Amino acid sequence: MRFTRIALHCAALVGVSAVAVALPANASAPDLATQKKIAAMSVPFVPNAGQWNERAAFAAQTFAGTLFVTKQGELVYSLPGKLVGAGAEPVGAESAALGSREATPSRRLPKPRERSPGWALTETLVDAKGHVRPMHESTLKAPAGYRPMEGKVSYGIGNDAAKHTNNLNTYERVNLGDMYPGINVQLRATGNNVEKIFTVSPQQDPMQINIAVAGADKLEIGSAGELVAHTGNGPVTFTAPIAFQENAAGERVAVSVSYALNGDGGRYGFVLGEYDRAQPLVIDPLLQSTYLGGAGSDMTYDLAIHPFSGDVYVVGVTASADLPGVAGGAVHANPSHGDSF
Repeated sequence: MRFTRIALHCAALVGVSAVAVALPANASAPDLATQKKIAAMSVPFVPNAGQWNERAAFAAQTFAGTLFVTKQGELVYSLPGKLVGAGAEPVGAESAALGSREATPSRRLPKPRERSPGWALTETLVDAKGHVRPMHESTLKAPAGYRPMEGKVSYGIGNDAAKHTNNLNTYERVNLGDMYPGINVQLRATGNNVEKIFTVSPQQDPMQINIAVAGADKLEIGSAGELVAHTGNGPVTFTAPIAFQENAAGERVAVSVSYALNGDGGRYGFVLGEYDRAQPLVIDPLLQSTYLGGAGSDMTYDLAIHPFSGDVYVVGVTASADLPGVAGGAVHANPSHGDSF
């Protein structure tokens, strides 16, 4: 079997990983409060240095799936399929495997859980007529990492030297620049959601913002103001957006905002209430998926910490390591199935 080495260079990660190693063999899943804290933590964006499809510029792996940011500024959500079969490993089995440190030939490694085909959902920034806003017309020309994080990541995927990368920087956000005149777009990921942050400069028009969604059978606005993208594998939900400005005291002042379906219903934008057009405005919707999936098919077999450098080495298999088609829809064959790390 081909193995991929992923080394994480971060003191904070060493502390978390050390706890995982110390878990007993009968370890259970974290309690609900701990799970919520983990889910709210920032997930780093990692630049593509050859370990993924060449169309990808950055990726962030959340509990709901992997977000790829393409070089053209598209957002591609690679969502895993549903668990199938009765033999799925229970939650916490991965931690139990980590707790056993014996290097004996008889040690039985857990098997990755079987899943149905996954799904790809793609968001593309377009204008009011549905024409793509090209990345080369942005003020940045290409997606850029923003707010560097302490952690560094190394990949060694199988025997392909082109996919062996060392000491990649990680970032809290990806900045797409001003994708519309006077409107900056940034992305942030946490354990269970993806955040698009639109910052509208004074006197600029937020009605410029239009987002086309590919891979959804239909879009609709729910009773709580959420945006629901119905897919063949279940609904994907974007929480009701929030908008705000800051006053002279640095306090946030809420601005009324809601989704609006545009064009033929395959894209959306925002409707805003009254606000001070002489001040910047921030619009902040979240992807909060109710999709029946998760990262369960990414299985960790073992983990070790370098005694001097503090690097964390993780060994396992993943089904979330490559960019699906950006047109959206069913992913009939997982391109990364069987990749080992």
